[in-house]
Amino acid sequence: MGIKKNKFSFCMLIFLLFLQMHSVLALYEDEIGKHDWTRQFVGRVQHLEFDLPAGTTTKQRSQQLQGGSSSRRLFVATDHNVLAAIGLKSSRIIWRHFLEDAPVNGIKLCDGALFSMSNGLLRSWSTSRGILNYEISVQEQLEAKFAGTLTCHEDPDDDRSLVFASTARRLVAVAPLTGALEWAANLDAGSGENHSEVTSFPNPDGLTVVTFDPTAGKMRLHQFGAESGVAKRTATVKAEWLTSLQRCAISVSTLACLDPAGSVRLLSLSSGSDFKPLPPSLVEQLGHAGPWQSVEEIGGQDLFQLTTNSGAVVAMLDASLATGPTGESLPAGSLLRYRGQVRFLLRQQGDGGGGVTLEASSSSSLVASNKISLSFASHHGRVSQLYPVTFVRKGGSSYGYRVVMTTRDADLHAFDDTGERQWMREESLAGIVSVEAVDLPSADEDELVTPGGSVFSSFAQRLSGQVHHFIHVLQHLMLCWRARPASQADSLGEFGYPDEAPAPPASAASSSGSGAGSLIRDEFNLHKLLVVATKDGKLAALDSATGRSVWRLMIPMPAAAAAAEGTAADSARTEARIEPLAGGQMPLYIQRTTAHFPLEPMATVLCRDSSTGRPVLFSFNPITGIGIGLAQRLQSRLLQALLVPQPSHDNGQYIRPLMLLSDTLQVTLYPAKTALPHGFKSLNLYTVDRDNRLLQGYRLRLTEQQQQMSAISTWRLALHEPILVTAARRPTEQVHSVGRVLGNRHVLYKYLNPNLLAVATLAKDMVTPAPQIGDAYTQITIWLIDTVSGRVVASATHHHSSGPVSLVHSEHWLVYSLWNQKQRRFQLSVWELFAGNGLRDCMNATQPIVGKQSYILPAPVQHLAVSQTERGITAKSVLLALRSGGIMELSKAFLDPRRPFDMTPEFQEEGLMPYHPEVPMSTQAIVNYNQSLHRVEGMVTVPTGLESTSLLFVHGTDLFCTRVQPSKMFDVLKADFDYAFIAAVTIGMIIGSFVTQRLAARKALFRLWS
Repeated sequence: MGIKKNKFSFCMLIFLLFLQMHSVLALYEDEIGKHDWTRQFVGRVQHLEFDLPAGTTTKQRSQQLQGGSSSRRLFVATDHNVLAAIGLKSSRIIWRHFLEDAPVNGIKLCDGALFSMSNGLLRSWSTSRGILNYEISVQEQLEAKFAGTLTCHEDPDDDRSLVFASTARRLVAVAPLTGALEWAANLDAGSGENHSEVTSFPNPDGLTVVTFDPTAGKMRLHQFGAESGVAKRTATVKAEWLTSLQRCAISVSTLACLDPAGSVRLLSLSSGSDFKPLPPSLVEQLGHAGPWQSVEEIGGQDLFQLTTNSGAVVAMLDASLATGPTGESLPAGSLLRYRGQVRFLLRQQGDGGGGVTLEASSSSSLVASNKISLSFASHHGRVSQLYPVTFVRKGGSSYGYRVVMTTRDADLHAFDDTGERQWMREESLAGIVSVEAVDLPSADEDELVTPGGSVFSSFAQRLSGQVHHFIHVLQHLMLCWRARPASQADSLGEFGYPDEAPAPPASAASSSGSGAGSLIRDEFNLHKLLVVATKDGKLAALDSATGRSVWRLMIPMPAAAAAAEGTAADSARTEARIEPLAGGQMPLYIQRTTAHFPLEPMATVLCRDSSTGRPVLFSFNPITGIGIGLAQRLQSRLLQALLVPQPSHDNGQYIRPLMLLSDTLQVTLYPAKTALPHGFKSLNLYTVDRDNRLLQGYRLRLTEQQQQMSAISTWRLALHEPILVTAARRPTEQVHSVGRVLGNRHVLYKYLNPNLLAVATLAKDMVTPAPQIGDAYTQITIWLIDTVSGRVVASATHHHSSGPVSLVHSEHWLVYSLWNQKQRRFQLSVWELFAGNGLRDCMNATQPIVGKQSYILPAPVQHLAVSQTERGITAKSVLLALRSGGIMELSKAFLDPRRPFDMTPEFQEEGLMPYHPEVPMSTQAIVNYNQSLHRVEGMVTVPTGLESTSLLFVHGTDLFCTRVQPSKMFDVLKADFDYAFIAAVTIGMIIGSFVTQRLAARKALFRLWS
């Protein structure tokens, strides 16, 4: 009886489980990557460690490396505060962690574990899976972003190891395996507790720690024993002339620093009490008089590399000055590294892209000295860092080596000892600062003919277009032939994409093998080219369908303004580089699109010369990546740059001029010979000065001669509060409807002022009392400003609120997110502006009606964006980049300030939803499903030829692109549409109609005869 009862209970349980099952919306496996793609990066490498530390014995190396290459990996810490493990053979990211918003001070391998130091926290990680073993606080207080050092001490006579972690205030010694604190010591860094710097270097007996307080100009030396932690020597050294420890290099017994004049000063770590300059006799032995640009410790016993613009010197510098330095001259751009008994010397000429050689030499007979040539494309620039590693080959008869290096554009390269490149990671794409989408050229021949022309002119245009197409195909075939890989394993990147061979010298750009010939506009204009600019001064074009890099181009440095600048200017240009403008911006301007064939499209990037601080303009073809002319350096500082709304048709060039407003209120056009559009009279623009917390408006107009333009200041608004972020409407945004029909059949007209600017400012909250003594609330103020008149249209203050703040402005509404300090939650607020006096005032109303509402957001937000369509008919969606890694698509209907508390028939007919304070978080609304995106820096939406669809491109540490359809795909049939069934039904109905018509005619005939 009990058995039957148990069987019955089991059957009832199974039946109830089946009842609980219901249909869910999901993403099928074959749909992953069909309309989206993801590329993962780590950023520019700042610290790198191989899985075999330098202190590993030959026996240990043989045991670990002879088993195969599957266990080889390298560990990196980057400028994005990312800690990751990368396969040395495949370049795949094995694991990675996003650390807190503080620089990673260093990483070390010790006793089979990986240690990292950031923000005063020492962490131990598992090298295989990246699991956190333990975490120790080196600094007792973590309010500031502390600098720190990390060192592993291994006793050659004992198996015991210690990990030393230090900040400017404290030093700890930790057992690597258990995390037990062996000992700790306090370091007196001076009064500048949160601004002090620290560096350290291991010695045979323990550790030497140097702290520096820039505010006091004092340096403290501490020498500790490894076992007891007792300070063997402590000294204070005055160094008022030193600005930072970054201009110093520390070795076993010597600290070498550069003074403001570029001279070398040495300090003995064992007995010195003051810095000593090099005597003139020793300076002559170096072969260079300076001034030196940098000093670097490269391994060995007090071996340093001193660098100038014209070359470098490797010297053994003795702080006691008892013996003279032995110098070795190196050409400019050389890098020297020691790995055990092997000496690696990398020589490079010019700006990279050729002439890069690596020499490996050693006194050991197990290492074969060789010299290899490394191939780089010119867009990578010079090699900036070199990381070699040696290993024992199978059989233990000889050593081999691998080198990993970073180039100026932040890309990561790996080579073997034969000079063959194993892989390349495009880490430069992790630093994108601006994006522009370019329509691809059309393959339709009818678009090559201008309507309204004669037969002969149409024939000539068609023939010219065919010739240009033929030349384009030949150029593409030549690029593909030059970019062919030497072997199948050569130049494979993160996705197995082949990188280029040496680039064609004519263009300085390169094809990545993605098929530039296939870059043809599709039927619905879903296939586009995403032109991006990175913070390292590099341009690239990404295929929106696959994510592959079509071409890459390093922005060239402008030529000298005059030959009189001399040699000093030339030497300065060798170290100068392209960088973003103030605020990290590097705007891109599309001055001519692909719609004016056979004229080539034209794009311009605005950047800055790091040596002079002057703006630089560079034009290029966004489809091919070929430069148009040379880069131009402007002679004055720019206040604003703005594209003229319409292109000029007078000279047949169809270029939208770029208006440049200098700090002297001089207005120039770029290109210089471009004519203004017919009928152009004036233009209004504004500037945002974050440093002075000032907004200012200008009016540009033509003079009476109609040849020159003048600028006058029209308004000035001082906010007296720090400006956090600004947002404006897109100039190309389409508005389908100017009004909103209410439930009572009245129309509420939108306030469509295209000149509105939304500004968010931060100030101390003087209204809400602080919860505790020492705490302080802040307030966020949102301003809507008319940039033509300078009038404040609307404003609102959120007390006890702080950042991060993200703004998005579209049509007549504004959405922004902020952090509520009192309630400790994120909020989404929405404004909608309506005209109060009907249609005639929808754009000219003096004071619009503003509806406001706030909603609780259960997750933190990094960035906001809004969907864009070609005609503006489709409903809008607000896109939220969540800190958890998801991109959530939220319908604008949820963020309606008119959502009522009590529903009425009129509200129901209008389609309003009842008010609920919390924004719904649905997993079905995450457009990137399980592809988590962290550290999102921006989101760009691009309209397509389909009104229902817009492209979404997300950039940051990772890249992601997909299609967004706020109102579903209402203008295209689904992919699984049953065409055969519909065709059969249609044919059946047609046949049935003929049959029934015949039968009806016969019936009518019989009726007449009867």
